[in-house]
Formats: sequence, C-alpha cells, structure tokens
Amino acid sequence: MLRSPRACTVDCGGQASFEVLAVGNGLLSYQWLFNGTELLGATGPTLTITNVGFGHIGLYAVRVSDAAGSETSVPATLLVRPRIVQQPQSQVVRPGERVVFQVVAEGCGPLGYLWWRNGQPLTGQTNAELVLPAVQLEHAGEYRVSVFHDSVWGRTSVISSNALLTLDTSP
Repeated sequence: MLRSPRACTVDCGGQASFEVLAVGNGLLSYQWLFNGTELLGATGPTLTITNVGFGHIGLYAVRVSDAAGSETSVPATLLVRPRIVQQPQSQVVRPGERVVFQVVAEGCGPLGYLWWRNGQPLTGQTNAELVLPAVQLEHAGEYRVSVFHDSVWGRTSVISSNALLTLDTSP
C-alpha cells in the first residue's frame, strides 16, 4: 500500500471520501471495512459516503488483495462536527437588566455547549442559552460558545463568533 486512507471530519449531512493507493501483482481487489465489518458493495479504491450521519462515525479501513495475498490499511477515523446556524448576538443593556445569549446549532447526535467570557470558561454554563438574570459591570465583555459532539472516537467542536455585552451606564 502506497497510501492508506486519511481521517476526516465533515459536517452532519455532508460527504466524506476515503481513498487508497496501492500496487500489486496483477489485478487488485478492494474491500472497505467499517469498524472491522465489510461494507456491502464497497469494492473500489475510493469510498464515498453521502449524507453523513451519526451512524457513520467510526473507523474505516480497506483490504487490498492480489494474487500474492492481501493487506489491510491502518484505519482512518470519520468524525462529524456540529454546525452553528445562528450566532449569539451582541447586546447593549443597562445594569440590572436580564441578558440572554443564544446559539442555534445542528448536528448528528446529542450536542454539548460550553460558554466563555473574555476567553475563560463559565462553570456550569452548558446549555444553548446563557442567561444572566441581572447584569453588572463585571459581566461586560466578549462571550462565545463552543458547540461540541462527543463519540467514542473523539470530540468535534465549533466555536461561535464573539458577542459583545456592553453596559450603558449613562444617566
């Protein structure tokens, strides 16, 4: 095998492709494997998966055979990342007002959230909404959220754009 398939991370609903480059004695045959199980009909040097979903997350390998025998590639991991469809919005409020930052994300499988203020994680803030019931001057700053998906194969994440919280203290 000259080149084994490479790991890839794609958006939920996207397309993933794995490719192998091999040489051998005479005609080569290919059989792709998903988590060690043969994939029916996946018998070429390239494996393309469309509309990737939660059930596609895992390890992909290919067994290449010729007249002299066979060799199985090192497995390549396919991970699926979430996608943010609505970013949190900047806000200008007066001290004591209630503030809600919200992110809307989609993905394959359950999503997790972690909010940050000025580059520091906010302990216990693990929902799609961050609620600040009565803001004070110390709450001003840049907020963002990390949206993630965990699987036994690893974590994929995406980070929102920054949303600025400004307090209007004018009389």
